[in-house]
Amino acid sequence: MAVYFRPTENATHGPFFCNNSSHFNLSSLNPIIGDLLEFWTNLYAEKSAKSFWEHEWYKHGTCATSVSKFNNEYHYFKGTLDLHTKFNLTRFLEERGILPSSVHDYQYTDLLKALQKKTVLSCYHDKTTRVQFLSSIEICLSKSLQWIDCPSSTATMTRKEMMNYRIVHAHPCSDIVPIMYPRMNRV
Repeated sequence: MAVYFRPTENATHGPFFCNNSSHFNLSSLNPIIGDLLEFWTNLYAEKSAKSFWEHEWYKHGTCATSVSKFNNEYHYFKGTLDLHTKFNLTRFLEERGILPSSVHDYQYTDLLKALQKKTVLSCYHDKTTRVQFLSSIEICLSKSLQWIDCPSSTATMTRKEMMNYRIVHAHPCSDIVPIMYPRMNRV
């Protein structure tokens, strides 16, 4: 699963773009470029990886600088990669018997039970096959970076709220339709 770190205030979707005077310094990321290319990829083929990281820094990173671990571009991205390692959801699910598969599906409640915390499960819904595919799992962290239950208002967003919040075409996973958790192939 890809990794992103997006600060919020009181279960809202934001803040965003907290410091427009900040300038993005790509060269500060040189020590971690390999990890960023592997774990923080740009899904838009026509855009460069740099453009995505720059967007993430301005929209989310500038709002995370009040936490010392994220006080500049390098620390924001490196800190987020560290969180990805610490909260490796793929491994976490595997340890609980939830494995990527192209043939086996899972019930919504099984995923939530395996995660053991209130989370936000987003799915891509294939209208032709009426199958939903797990596209992301969002966890919530305290300011001390401990995994906590997501506030109910975040964990139960409506489809409209999710669409306003998302840049990809994912929606909250349905709790009545089985969920496919596909294996991701590296390109």
